[in-house]
Parts: sequence; C-alpha cells; structure tokens
Amino acid sequence: MALLEIENLSVEFPSHNGTMHAVDGVSLAVDAGDVLGIVGESGSGKSVTMMALMGLVAFPGVVRADKLRFDGHDLLALSSSERRKLTGKDLSMIFQDPTTSLNPCFTVGFQLAETLKLHLGMDKKAARRRSIELLEQVPTTALDVTIQAQILDLLRSLQKDRGMALVLITHNMGVVSEMARNVAVMYAGQVMEQRAAQDLFLSPQHPYTEALMAAMPERSDGQSRLATIPGMVPGLYDRPHGCLFGPRCSVAVEGTCGKRPALRPWLDGAVRCHFPISERTTHTADAAQSL
Repeated sequence: MALLEIENLSVEFPSHNGTMHAVDGVSLAVDAGDVLGIVGESGSGKSVTMMALMGLVAFPGVVRADKLRFDGHDLLALSSSERRKLTGKDLSMIFQDPTTSLNPCFTVGFQLAETLKLHLGMDKKAARRRSIELLEQVPTTALDVTIQAQILDLLRSLQKDRGMALVLITHNMGVVSEMARNVAVMYAGQVMEQRAAQDLFLSPQHPYTEALMAAMPERSDGQSRLATIPGMVPGLYDRPHGCLFGPRCSVAVEGTCGKRPALRPWLDGAVRCHFPISERTTHTADAAQSL
C-alpha cells in the first residue's frame, strides 16, 4: 500500500455559469521514501490538488475523490479535530513563499506567538522537525542559483535521512529531473502523462511534456531563441470540449482530437493522448487519411 493514495480526485467550484473543475480526475500514489514531481504551467491544477489533500480548499469549493488516503487514514472521513492532529505533524506543506505569508494550517495568533518566541534564525531548527509527508510548492522560486542548490540539498538530505515521501510542485523541469523518481505532468486540471522520471525525460510521450522539455533553458544552445508553447492554459470558464491541449498542440488532428482522451496505460506509465509520440507518425497519417 502506498503512503499517499489519490484516486479520481476532483475539485469543483460552483458558479452562475455552471460547475468549474479546477482539478478533474487526478490519480496519484507516493510510496514512503519516494519523491514525486508534479509539473505544469501556472493554472494547471498542481497546487489545488495538494490544497485538496491538505484540506485547505475554501468554501464553496467541493472536493470529491474515490480515494484520498494518507498513511492508512481516509482524509475525506476525518473530523476537523482528527485532521488537525495529522496536519503539520505527519502531513506538512511548505508554501511558495513561506517567509512572506502565513500558514493556513495554523491560527494567526499561534504564528505571531511563535514569531515572538523564536525571534530570528530559527527556520533551520524548525525545518528539522520530522514530517512523514512533505509537500513542497515551487521550492526554488525567486532564489539565486546558490540558494536553490542549498535548498535542494537540504530536501534531499531530509528525505533520505528520515525516509520521507516528498511531493515537489513546480514548473521547473530541471528541479524535477534532479530530484524526482516519478513525474506527473498536469495541464488544465488533468494529468497528461505519468511515468518514471528517467524514462519521461528520455522519451516523453505527450506533446505537452515534449513542449515543456523543449522550453528548458538547459536545452538551449545559447544561440537561438528558446522554444515556446503558443497560447495559454485555458481558464476554468473556457476549457475546450475535446482534448484540453488540442488548441495548442502542434500535432492535433481535426476530428479525432475533438474527443477528450482518457488517461490510459502506455509503455511504463500512463498518457492522456490520442497520438502518443512513439506512435505519432503512423497514427496521425492514418487519421488524416480517414478524414
């Protein structure tokens, strides 16, 4: 049994235009001592997925899941007091800019009292407190290269020494390639591809994953412009009816991509695409001939 199990997670927000799905059918699993990287552009649903796990989705948001379990606990069935005992002690989250924001897992009064008690220079000591699960949201945002390396080294050391399960939520593919054992690529609230990190970086199977990797500065020759993905991640109000990535996809086929693909087993993982890259040439040619 995995330490963290998420099956068919959805986060919905009612509106006058109908129900908006910020997260739609996400399934993830993380073993003890494992590192999962969740990547995607801003607005892909990465943070909302983890906020749902932490019980931090505010009203009127609705969290639904076939399974949402951590260390044997059914998180959807826990009372508020039971969840509070778990959150912070065994299940923790480091937010994108923890030095300038309050932690919604604790009351404002508690955090102000702790600040007066600890004064300055206590972040390192606090970081040593053990958590079974650590959710790290964009851990290297706005940091210089040296500090980034130190943060990643600290996370790696803590994860190894304490056997923590670690989830990295980021849009930095370089961090994921260095830290994660498995990767889930999210787009518009859905998982597009999920595979072992080594295999995913060697041979991405979803066009979105391929496009993200092409835009990595590390892959630039220093002479030509960085690759970009045309368009933007669709908002909650303007999700396409067919393939969510279809309007931005360079290999989308009219007619076929008008149908939304399911996440299906592929190679050593799973992919949500009518034409996975390893079979792109054959399938796109056949589809074009059938139109």
